[in-house]
Parts: sequence; structure tokens; C-alpha cells
Amino acid sequence: MAGWFKYDEVTARLNAFGAPDGDPADPKQRTRARLLRAAAALFEQRGYRHTSIEDIAREAGLAKGTVYVHFKSKSELCFHVLIEEKKRLLERFQPLFREALAPAERVRRYLELILESLSVSPLTLKLLTGDRELLLFLEELPADLREQMLTQQGDGVAALLAGVGHFDALGAEERQGRVAAFQGLLYSMGHLLEARSRTGLELPQYARQLAKILVDGVGAP
Repeated sequence: MAGWFKYDEVTARLNAFGAPDGDPADPKQRTRARLLRAAAALFEQRGYRHTSIEDIAREAGLAKGTVYVHFKSKSELCFHVLIEEKKRLLERFQPLFREALAPAERVRRYLELILESLSVSPLTLKLLTGDRELLLFLEELPADLREQMLTQQGDGVAALLAGVGHFDALGAEERQGRVAAFQGLLYSMGHLLEARSRTGLELPQYARQLAKILVDGVGAP
């Protein structure tokens, strides 16, 4: 069973996408970054379906053909935009990678951070609340990128859960089922930002209680 990822490993994986981690003065990198910023703003404001490649080029002050120099399609561009948002989120999660946390405590902190970070991650929030327009991008995403995205998500959850309770001793099928269930939980968390879903609890308090119940059980002290 793989252990929790190192921060530098995750950073390296993400830097293979989005805006390259290189010389910010490089004209190609600056153009790519402009396109990503323009696309992010439009996807958030108008939605994925109602944003065209022409709109993105116009917003970035570039020719339409320039978009295709950097991205093959709108869905691929959206994929890279989401990666950029994930890079910013990663900074909030540094303590989970840097500190020597027990596996159960790491999962608790992870769940708390997810809930507390969604409000500043608009596109991730749309994805986790089942936004139909943004989910459309998954259907249009090239099969290789979609498979890579889903595989990395599953690997990340499996590594997060490693060492928690008896998880490592479970059979492969049971571990896979729990990874899938945990992923499903993450895809429902966006709805908890609404106060009525938390039955009156403030978000930080709700996040702590939910994480404790999920990791330690309802009757845990």
C-alpha cells in the first residue's frame, strides 16, 4: 500500500499541467498564463457551455488561433484551469505533507481543509456540487486526460487512507470500494457550504465534527 505523497512529488505532478513552472518572462509561458486566467474568469462567470474559444481569446486580448497553439480544445483548456486552481489549493494543504501526522489525524485535517477551502476555489466548488455545465467538460475531455485525472484522484485518496485503522489489511476489492466511497463523499461536500445543510453549525465546527465521525466513529471522545 502506497504511503502519503511527499509535497514535492505532488507539486511536480501538478506542474506538468496548467502554467509551466519555469521562466515567467518567457513569452510563451506568459501567453499561456494569460489564456488560463481569462478562461478561469469566464468559466466562473458564464459557465463552461456558454464560454467559447473565441470568448477566451478576446478576454485574453489574443487571436483565436493562439489558443490552439497551447490547447487542443476547450475541454483540455478547462482541465488545465482546474489544475491551476488545485495548485493554489495545495499551498493550504502544505501542513498535511510537511508535518509528521498520524494517518487518522491527517484524514481529519484533510476533510476540514477541504470544506474550509471550497469557498475560495470557485471552479472546484462547481465540480463538487455537480454543476451540469462544468461536468460537461469531463464528457468532452480526451480519453487519455480523463483517465489520467480519475486515476490520479483514486491514487491520491488511496494514499491518504493508507495506515488508517485496518485499511491496509483489507482485501483489494474492499479497499477499492472505500476509496470510491470516500471520493463520492468529496463530491458531495460542496453542498455543505450552505448553512441549512450544516443544521446551524458554523463551517469550522461542522468540519471538525464531520471529520471526527468519519474517521473515529460516532461515539469517539
